[in-house]
Amino acid sequence: MIDMVETLKNYRKKLKLAWVTLPEISISPKNIKGVMINDIVPENDDDDFYAGVNGAYFKSINTIFKKVNYDFGSMEELLDQGIYITSAVKNKTSGKPVNDDIIAAHAELLEKELSLFPNLQVVILNGDIAIQAFNHITKQNTGEALIEAGDEKIIKDSTFSYGGLTVIPSYHLMDRHKEDMNDQNKQIAKDINTMFKLIK
Repeated sequence: MIDMVETLKNYRKKLKLAWVTLPEISISPKNIKGVMINDIVPENDDDDFYAGVNGAYFKSINTIFKKVNYDFGSMEELLDQGIYITSAVKNKTSGKPVNDDIIAAHAELLEKELSLFPNLQVVILNGDIAIQAFNHITKQNTGEALIEAGDEKIIKDSTFSYGGLTVIPSYHLMDRHKEDMNDQNKQIAKDINTMFKLIK
């Protein structure tokens, strides 16, 4: 087991990033086979994925997982199934636009985070910032973006391969209880279902 705060804090210092919000959990890295990368951490720490069942982010993703008939009572249950959820940009933005420099800086931390999981098979990029961050990782390593700009619906109904991983572009994970997001919810549920099939 590793303490994610302590582990990622060390990486943060090496990258000289300002203070970031890190997942306050202990985790068995070998158990993780699927990672979902959300766009940005919440402004309120109590709303974070790992802050408890009453947090906004937890409620939002629970809504989506129920659509694939998986109703989990805590993030620990999800981790036990080999699924880890994180955010691409790990500092609060206070509603300000997230520029490319910020995304690029946090992409380095995200790459270190993903490297902790030796049995990782699937990555879902939940939102445009997550997609940009992952593109920064692939550009750094291959010189090319994995996911080029194009028709959003086509991109988010596709899968890509990178370094032995299946990479799935999708929609962000916040506010999934809203009815006007139903079409996006169906796509995210489809992507989660694909992930579960691939990691079994």
